[in-house]
Amino acid sequence: MKKFLGKISIILGLFPSLCWAGGQENIVVRGVNSTVLEKNITKEIYVQRVGHIPKWSGRICLNILGLNDTFKASIVHKMKSIGQGLSLDVSDTCSVGNVFILFTDQSDDVARQIEQKNPSMFRGLDAEPQFKETLGDPTDEEKKAFLQSRAVRWLTSSAFRSHDNMPPLMISTPLGPIQAVQEDDPSMLHDTARRDFTLSIIIVDINRIKDEPWGMLSDLITLVAYMGPNLSAHYDDMTLLGVNNGPVLQGPTGYMTPYDKGLLAALYNMDGATDAREGVSYMADKVWENIRAHAP
Repeated sequence: MKKFLGKISIILGLFPSLCWAGGQENIVVRGVNSTVLEKNITKEIYVQRVGHIPKWSGRICLNILGLNDTFKASIVHKMKSIGQGLSLDVSDTCSVGNVFILFTDQSDDVARQIEQKNPSMFRGLDAEPQFKETLGDPTDEEKKAFLQSRAVRWLTSSAFRSHDNMPPLMISTPLGPIQAVQEDDPSMLHDTARRDFTLSIIIVDINRIKDEPWGMLSDLITLVAYMGPNLSAHYDDMTLLGVNNGPVLQGPTGYMTPYDKGLLAALYNMDGATDAREGVSYMADKVWENIRAHAP
């Protein structure tokens, strides 16, 4: 635990005290089909080397740095409001945070220091050492995406949990040790494991945000925190994530789209033990239903 907190504290010490403001809102709607949805969801949240799609399971503890109390309260209110709709337990009074939202005017330098001090970029990191796992180093594409100049960038970490929160077992194989989640189904016929987010670090560069209302920026931050999307993907305007492709976020951008809202709802309604590929199909169906229900 001390080593985990030590790494996080190194990052937090990099940030000056800053603030940001804004004010209006709107929404984006676009027609799609189920094939397009599956491709987008796969690009956004599917990870090839893990068998389950990660999401938050335990308490989400917010730690927001670089904002004054007024704007900090605004983003906390938005994240709690959306989290409540997803049945998430969200707090900003925990003694230890697991979602760090950092506002700075030096995001490129901060990103470089994180990558240099933590080459694994927190992959598989867990505050509880018995759950720590090795997912392999980030790919060159993932590193490039994180170091690329942009208004908002992020890192997430996740770890396996069994249905009853038992840590994984280490099994020796001819190819080296591997981790296996302890199943609580004696027959071993049903996968009861899930993958939980354990850490999210979101870096917001206030100098790269132009004329963006505060409410809209809060929506983007909330979407990133709860979805943990792949930063390396290039997004279209089906999702609010598309506003963050370039080096500058030019507002006003809009709120979460019907696709975003439907995908978040589907993710947090889905059994965490669902196979990742099956999960993508399930979520595509649910998102399609949501979009059709809100079509004019």
